[in-house]
Amino acid sequence: MLVLIAGGFVLSWLLNEWQASLKDHLAHEHIAGRLLSILPAIVISLINFLLRVAGRIFGSLEYQETWGQEEFSQGVKMFWSMLINTACVVLFINAHPQDWYTKGGLVDDVFYMLVIDSIVARICLFCDCTYAFNYLYRRQLTDEKLACMNDAIVKNCPRKTPEQEEALEQMVAEIDGYKQAYEPEELDNPDRYARVLVTFLCSVFFAPVFPAAVFIGMAG
Repeated sequence: MLVLIAGGFVLSWLLNEWQASLKDHLAHEHIAGRLLSILPAIVISLINFLLRVAGRIFGSLEYQETWGQEEFSQGVKMFWSMLINTACVVLFINAHPQDWYTKGGLVDDVFYMLVIDSIVARICLFCDCTYAFNYLYRRQLTDEKLACMNDAIVKNCPRKTPEQEEALEQMVAEIDGYKQAYEPEELDNPDRYARVLVTFLCSVFFAPVFPAAVFIGMAG
């Protein structure tokens, strides 16, 4: 996770330096300058996504006595890693106060970062992405497919030979796959709590230099 944070810091810093070097060239190109200002925020959001995945994996590898303890461990890892990647990285790459209110400075980075993380990402939660991705797989389950599966089960029951045993195991695995394709995505509590806490703390932390951060955080 530290490697991801370090990689995100380096990429964001390089993008800020590149933007600073092109500032004079983009002085009369407002749209291009704004699009370039969004890049560091996009990088931070992508790193936050990878940090959430890493936190979930590392938390599941630990020994915990209950599901609640495992989710708490995952949430703590997600929260601290995203907080460092979001607040600290943005502040470090805009360390000079004279650059805070310039195009592509601290205020711009905080604005786009909060909009992407607290509003755009929340809108994506209204869509069950896993269920949508399984659409084509669900389309394969036709009436003819169901009839073939039923015939295979009847043909191989009761199990008397190794071939029948193997055929039934394959059929059960295929049926389980279709069942999972029809299941909705589970509510990811560690991810949601970590996002809310990071959004709240970042909004409060950057409020002195960017008061609108509080309203963006409330909208998220």
